[in-house]
Amino acid sequence: MARRAYSAAELAERLLGKGFAPSAVEAEVRKLRTLGVLDDGELARLLVRRQLQGGFGPLRLRASLRERRLPPEVCQRALGEVSQEEVEQALARALARAKERFRGVEASQRRLKVVRYLASRGFPLALCLAATADMGGELEYAEELGEPGDPEDLP
Repeated sequence: MARRAYSAAELAERLLGKGFAPSAVEAEVRKLRTLGVLDDGELARLLVRRQLQGGFGPLRLRASLRERRLPPEVCQRALGEVSQEEVEQALARALARAKERFRGVEASQRRLKVVRYLASRGFPLALCLAATADMGGELEYAEELGEPGDPEDLP
């Protein structure tokens, strides 16, 4: 645990994979929780803050928390603490990066590329389209961009 923080489920899976008995793993996870060394709620809040600072949106946040095998109620609590202002700030960071990244792209294609970039970072399509409205350029096939599936559908 010195290199990275683990969720309780990740740690249990790792210990079981190393051959420890399920009862010993359960006891150790319980002990670490009691000592405050293992805290799924704190891990979720840390991951959410880090990803918001990195310019990721709410869809990506939810998927990342699920990947870390955090319990749904812990994920909901951490995501519920995110304000609309924080999402807008993350979107602004991602938008600035995207505009710089696609600076040399032909204007007719630039908005499409920026919208796709923002959507790939976990921002809902409607928010991506609104954030890029000032870039001009018609998105004839905006429906082809599609709204990403609900991360709840991910394994």
